[in-house]
Amino acid sequence: MTREITENETIEPNILLNNKEKSKKTTSTLQRFEAVGTLSEKTLQAVKPKSQPQEKKLSKKNIKPAQNDDYQTLNSLNRYFILRFDNDILAEADYYYTNGISIGVIHPAIQHFAINRSLPGLGRHAIMYNGITLNHKMFTPRNPEATEIDINDRPFAGALFVEFFKISLLPDKKLKLYVGLRLGMIGKSSLAANLQRSIHHLDPTGWQFQIADDLILNLEGSLSKTLFRTNILEVQGGASAGVGTYKNYAGLEAELRVGRFSDSDQVYYTARTNTIESKFSRYWQFWWYVRPSVKHVLYDATLNGGMFNRTSPHKFSISELRHGVFMLETGLTAFFKQHGIGIKYIRLSPEFKQGRSHVWGGISYIYNF
Repeated sequence: MTREITENETIEPNILLNNKEKSKKTTSTLQRFEAVGTLSEKTLQAVKPKSQPQEKKLSKKNIKPAQNDDYQTLNSLNRYFILRFDNDILAEADYYYTNGISIGVIHPAIQHFAINRSLPGLGRHAIMYNGITLNHKMFTPRNPEATEIDINDRPFAGALFVEFFKISLLPDKKLKLYVGLRLGMIGKSSLAANLQRSIHHLDPTGWQFQIADDLILNLEGSLSKTLFRTNILEVQGGASAGVGTYKNYAGLEAELRVGRFSDSDQVYYTARTNTIESKFSRYWQFWWYVRPSVKHVLYDATLNGGMFNRTSPHKFSISELRHGVFMLETGLTAFFKQHGIGIKYIRLSPEFKQGRSHVWGGISYIYNF
């Protein structure tokens, strides 16, 4: 408490000196606090020295899991041209699934297509590949020159469709997701009859009994995971499904690879040198693979006719399908620099009750441009 000084009271010189020294010390202390940015009206308790940083209150909102930010979700800058050709003549047969052609491209610009933007991926830290393919498929009975319908044989069918697809890789989890949307037509509009007549040595007159025109709108998806891998051996497991007006099914598959290849998940084993995938690429890669799979088929438009147009002159009922279908695929694949080539052989169990097993072969070419 401060004591008031009366008029008659004398002030000793040593008291004045002590007051001046105290005043100087107080002024010096305030100046030091003001020099570090503390406002003079703040109390000393509100001021904290530099050596004690401001404490930050922690809350659940502020707590974030540790993440590897070496790369975020990205769309690959690699561009691929893809050509596939299937034909049963390669396996010395000529019936059922008799011919297939697919021409496609993977390009970063396709990510901006409205359909591709709507397709799901594997999310954060995934590498995305967006592409589009034009596909043509042809199916015939065992006797394509028949002039009458054989109710125990497969109906003629053709399919022409565009597929927009997205492939996403999650290397940390060793996962690969494929999602595709097919849009097109089945029936006469597929031009399958015209194509086979142009390449067949006999006139396949049975095309007049083919599956009638209808819409193809189908969503396809598959998810696979690498279970074991070295640079010479790999084992994968996966599941697939399709739903829509073309094919409805669900299935499981496995794959074994043996050869010389990169010890990393990749879509295609060639990459441009200025992209993240290039560090996993090798100058020369090759392998043999075997891929068994099983599917439960609920509906197949090439056998049961279209969903909307029920006027097909020859088709099977749902009860006449063999719902459990087994497929075994094996082949050789090789990549050299920017080029890749594959040869495969496929055996399929009967798809309908009166049917038989079927075999065909395929050739594919991939170019990284």
